[in-house]
Amino acid sequence: MTVLSVKTNLKLVGDIMFYLRLRRFLEAERAQDLIEYTLLIAFVALVAVGLMSQVGNGLQGLWGSATSTMAVANASGPGPVATNPTLPGGGDGGGGRDRDGH
Repeated sequence: MTVLSVKTNLKLVGDIMFYLRLRRFLEAERAQDLIEYTLLIAFVALVAVGLMSQVGNGLQGLWGSATSTMAVANASGPGPVATNPTLPGGGDGGGGRDRDGH
């Protein structure tokens, strides 16, 4: 074996070792990126759940307020009917007839 062949073989072994180290490093980086993205998605999901909870509570309060207002309005009976005396049939807008003409 000549000195040149030993140097060539050592260079080849060094190149292979460098390639293997680089490959391990990149795989570790991919794993780290995967973990970071997973944590980020979990955080976004938690924030979304929290926001939906708050929005749901707000909508529940709004719906409850509207329901109670409608209940009070319903309990007080029918309100005044707006009429227009210039329309034929007493101002109900239909000439004294319903939609079907009766």
